[in-house]
Amino acid sequence: MTADQKTGTYKLANPGKTEAGLTYKQPAWTQYKIGKTIADTTAYKDATFSVDKVGTRTREGDTWVHVVNQNTADTKADGWILLSNLTQTNAFNEQSQVKVVVKDTDGKTIKEFNYTAPSAKGKDSDVTSDFYTTTGTGANASTDFNSDFGKAVQAQVSGTGYTIAGTDTVNQSAKVLTGSTLNLVARKGDTVSMKVQPWAVSATPDQAGTHLTLKTNTNPAADATNYNTVVTAGATMTTPFSGVATQTYTSADLVKNLTANKLNTLTSVKYAKVVTGTGDAAKTTYVSPDTADTTPGVVKDGDHVQLFQTVYTLSGGVPGTFAKDGIAQALYTANEVKTTASATNPDAGNGSLFG
Repeated sequence: MTADQKTGTYKLANPGKTEAGLTYKQPAWTQYKIGKTIADTTAYKDATFSVDKVGTRTREGDTWVHVVNQNTADTKADGWILLSNLTQTNAFNEQSQVKVVVKDTDGKTIKEFNYTAPSAKGKDSDVTSDFYTTTGTGANASTDFNSDFGKAVQAQVSGTGYTIAGTDTVNQSAKVLTGSTLNLVARKGDTVSMKVQPWAVSATPDQAGTHLTLKTNTNPAADATNYNTVVTAGATMTTPFSGVATQTYTSADLVKNLTANKLNTLTSVKYAKVVTGTGDAAKTTYVSPDTADTTPGVVKDGDHVQLFQTVYTLSGGVPGTFAKDGIAQALYTANEVKTTASATNPDAGNGSLFG
């Protein structure tokens, strides 16, 4: 695949029921009885596609590409199509654009994009001022990216863990012309470790609800009413949740780290429940297991106070960006169970990495 194909955005040139507008399970006529993926692409006249595979039919010598809908929720039209039956919507325009290639210090391409120069007047126009601004004179002169171009560059590398400085001389070009390529060098950020906080999942899926705090000598307090959110862990976090500053992380990244640290399950301290009010006005508090059986509203098993625990199971995390002194939120799903005074919980204790 060419660089343009990797970064290109395409539309169907001939949407409809004709061969030129259809996609195929394999390039047409290359495999017996393997045909169209869809019989009518009219509904996809405004859809945008990306190319993820390229092939050439040996006999015909034409180029076919495999396209995928950028709306990943609808893949019915994904398939092979003749390249000439696509229109590239972000094709490079040498009359008004400069191709920007961002590489790391090892020469690996990180990003490529086409930047439209506002002052362009055709191919080979000098548009340096659209890319750089110089302040001061002589020994005090300082060059940096033009504000708009700088924002465009940072948007491209956002979440990759790389940074680009227009003040870095390797990223400064004496002259930039439309139709040319501007090469920039990005540098990897510093590796940072983030504290992970456990949270109970809220009513909104994949969102944090209540912060779960670790049991300590002073937590929970004797008169606390949130014993169900004070937890113990059976393992100590030894492998920090780390990544390159400004690089994004996913829910799966958090789950992988906590699974490796054996922090899939947290268990609350034991508690009694006191229910006051009725109907919509009913309220439950989660109190000390030493609560007297004569306490109004305390939940009992016969003549004795019934004790409970909540078991929290790791179910995901809130996606975010690695940052120095940042905090990641791990999500746990709650399940309340009955317990007894004699039951014991593992409590490995945790330091600055988790809790």
